[in-house]
Amino acid sequence: MRLKKIGAILCILVVSFLLLVLLPVPALALDGFINPINPTTGPVGTLVNISGTGFTANSTYTILIDTVPVATGTIVAGNLVATTFTMPAIPAGIHAITVTTSAGDTTPIAKNFTVTPQITLVTVTGQVGDVVSVLGTGFGSSLTVNTIFDLGSIGSTSTNISGSFNLSFTVPQRRGGFHTLTSTDSALNAATTNFTINPSLVLSAPTTTVGAQVTITGNGFNPSVAVTVSLDGVIVATPNSNVNGSFSQGLTVPPKAKGVYALAALDSLSSGVATTLTIAHAVTTNPTSFTGGSQVTITGTGFAASSRVSLAIDDEVTSADITTTNATGGFTISNFKIPELPGGSHVLKLSDASDNSITLNFEVVQSATITPQSGTVGTVIQMTGRGFKANAGITVRIDGTVVKTTPPSITTDASGKFSASFTAPASSGGAHPVVVGDGTLSANASFTISAGGGITVNRGTVSQSVTFNGTGFAARGNITVTYDGAVVTSVTADASGAFNAVFNVPASAAGNHAVVATDGTRNMSFTFSVTPSVTLNPASGAVGSKVTVNGSGFTSKGQISIKYDDQQLANTAADNTGGFAFVFDAPVSKGGAHSVIVTDGAYTVTSSFAMDAEAPPVPLPLNPQNDSQAERLALFQWTGVSDPSGVTYRLQLSREANFGVLVLEKQGLTGTGYTITEEEKLRSASRKQPYYWRIKATDAASNESAWSPAQSFYVGIVLPGWLQGVLVALVVVIVGVLAFWFGGKRGKGKIPATGT
Repeated sequence: MRLKKIGAILCILVVSFLLLVLLPVPALALDGFINPINPTTGPVGTLVNISGTGFTANSTYTILIDTVPVATGTIVAGNLVATTFTMPAIPAGIHAITVTTSAGDTTPIAKNFTVTPQITLVTVTGQVGDVVSVLGTGFGSSLTVNTIFDLGSIGSTSTNISGSFNLSFTVPQRRGGFHTLTSTDSALNAATTNFTINPSLVLSAPTTTVGAQVTITGNGFNPSVAVTVSLDGVIVATPNSNVNGSFSQGLTVPPKAKGVYALAALDSLSSGVATTLTIAHAVTTNPTSFTGGSQVTITGTGFAASSRVSLAIDDEVTSADITTTNATGGFTISNFKIPELPGGSHVLKLSDASDNSITLNFEVVQSATITPQSGTVGTVIQMTGRGFKANAGITVRIDGTVVKTTPPSITTDASGKFSASFTAPASSGGAHPVVVGDGTLSANASFTISAGGGITVNRGTVSQSVTFNGTGFAARGNITVTYDGAVVTSVTADASGAFNAVFNVPASAAGNHAVVATDGTRNMSFTFSVTPSVTLNPASGAVGSKVTVNGSGFTSKGQISIKYDDQQLANTAADNTGGFAFVFDAPVSKGGAHSVIVTDGAYTVTSSFAMDAEAPPVPLPLNPQNDSQAERLALFQWTGVSDPSGVTYRLQLSREANFGVLVLEKQGLTGTGYTITEEEKLRSASRKQPYYWRIKATDAASNESAWSPAQSFYVGIVLPGWLQGVLVALVVVIVGVLAFWFGGKRGKGKIPATGT
């Protein structure tokens, strides 16, 4: 029977195995695995390498970013063969990369890719004023983005749902070179790129004439450096760029033939650019004596009639066929501006077509120009000079003394020009000659020193010390300092017109007051603002102390309110200088600091008064003395103590040594004793259960002394004197009777003595 059961089980197992092997079974979906991706972070457009294993062979896969398909392919032998895909335009942040297949395979464990913001420029170089587009990707979805150029905002826009944006801006006026553009959205996603500004030159008139004024505007140079502007290789200007690398320079077109010329600008750090300047024609002139750049008129006679005339300076032809002579051989050339020339003798030659010529000798006159022409000691003065020797050293003197200049060594250029600056030295007020020379040639100018100075403080209280510093006054002049027109001090200036004057602010009302220093010719004025002040004298004391409140600098004739803490002391009035004085008795108040508040409605000043905080001495008990007997109407006496604020006494009586329960308490006692009244008379008390009493002192400032040592006393039954005598006599009688009685008894009962 058992063998049959085993056989049946074996049959069932065989049939089940055959069914599993022979019958078709649908394929099961697999869980694929994505290998580490590379890279794991980057901007939109990043190429991402991906591979995987564990997928259904020959199935078609799809790579997803979040839920967006980005690439497809075929699984080879269960593997997603290494491939790349481009990160699409999606917002900033972490995004899941997953893979699905046509066999239903999935990747339960996704790989994360962090999209970072990025901005790119349509062009990464340009000039000031160019319009440039900024393209941003990988920012937050539908957020506001602000873009800054260096530290200045150039515009804001909003991203689309994919975190992208497009913004155009005009390149602002900035120095040349690299600049940073940063775009930041409202979720603080940010990206940065660089933009290079190249130098540029713009002419107010690209086509002009000789002698005309042209404004050269330069942008994109290095900041705060010297810039050399040359026309056709010749230096025509040396401006300085500002902090943004820009400059604006006027140019007087020098004599040049008609044509197109290269105009170039190069800064001291070798950043430069060139453009062209077209000169339509040239006009020249020549007086017998002038400074480079002067305009003169030349009149000629004796030349060939109706002939073209040419002009040369120092044998250099500046322009041919200038004009045509008239029928008598005369001509006039008007408004010719002589080019910059070094000082000394020069030759201007006029020639016509028939080789007739005339030579005129002229001297270039030196000139020096300073800006400003007046100022205080320490003023920085800019100076330009022309008409000096070429490449010569220049010395600047004021009042015959050489001054330091910037640069320290000044050298003229090839045309005899220079520019420099110097600081007005310590000098007395008035005009001072400025002499500029190259050792041979010189030019004069004048700088006027004006009064300068200041006060050390411009706000304070009455009596405050103030120092007035002055420069540019009369040498060794008498200086008077006034306050609201009244003289407060006078001093004598030194040889350079400088002085220091010290004065104390006089009594004056709150507000602004004029402080003026003058030597009779030159004045310097400042405003000093008076603020109120209060002093207490004394600033500490006891109750009843006389305290003087002195106020200054309040409103002129203002109503003054004085309080001690919250207690109104007085109302008074300030005088016309805002000052007042008031005396009060220090009121009863607790020891320590108290506020004395003074106000006129516009100004309030609070001072502190220190009330006596020292406790009075401890009074000592005198009567009843310790462990003594007292009457029921006992008299308590103690030593008196004193205190600046005055004292009162506090008496306590108790049947308990710790005074837990009081029999009697008296406060505010002004004397040094107290007698129990009939209503307060004491009950009898034995020595074993006596009374205890103690005393302390309190001053008017609520300062309390310690308790005196406690004293004990008892109270017995007190009989009248006559009754005491009767009782004594009665006791004597009783004692006598008893003695007699017991004596008699003892005699009757004697036992006779017996011998032995």
